[in-house]
Amino acid sequence: MLGAFSRRFVDEVEALHLRVRVVDVVGNSHERILDALKGARSTAYQRPMP
Repeated sequence: MLGAFSRRFVDEVEALHLRVRVVDVVGNSHERILDALKGARSTAYQRPMP
């Protein structure tokens, strides 16, 4: 997954998770929860203090 978030968005949004549910060809269901902000906050970026 690839996304671009503004600095303001990253500052204001604490978490953004996506839930993906799929059913495969044999009928088994699978669910994954993805952290959409993973990587948006690198160690080089310091969140401003309020």
